[in-house]
Amino acid sequence: MRPRTTLIAIAVCVVIFTLLLSSVCYATGPLYDVSKEAKMSRKLLRGLLNIPFSVMEIPLEINKQVKSLDPFTGFCLGTVKGSCQMWKRACAGVWEVITFPIEIPKGYRPIIEPEFPMMDVVD
Repeated sequence: MRPRTTLIAIAVCVVIFTLLLSSVCYATGPLYDVSKEAKMSRKLLRGLLNIPFSVMEIPLEINKQVKSLDPFTGFCLGTVKGSCQMWKRACAGVWEVITFPIEIPKGYRPIIEPEFPMMDVVD
């Protein structure tokens, strides 16, 4: 009975992720308006991704501070600033997962910018 339960759980996960990812893909253009459902699913996916990837804020901030300061001070200050950013992004992700069916903020815009970590890295 245990292998059957595992197989059912895997199948349910595959179906859920397939539905989530397919609803994020939407056509845009002069004749199309983005649907409310697509915006809702993008908000949910953004929240689900921002929770585990919020940890990326620490090395990003360390890198930024080391480039502008000396290595030791940049590491210490970057760790503190990155930890604060990590908690902000994680809390924003939890908020977006909880409130994804509600249009908060208006138009389902992201709460924290950039929308995902690593989006503003150019180098």
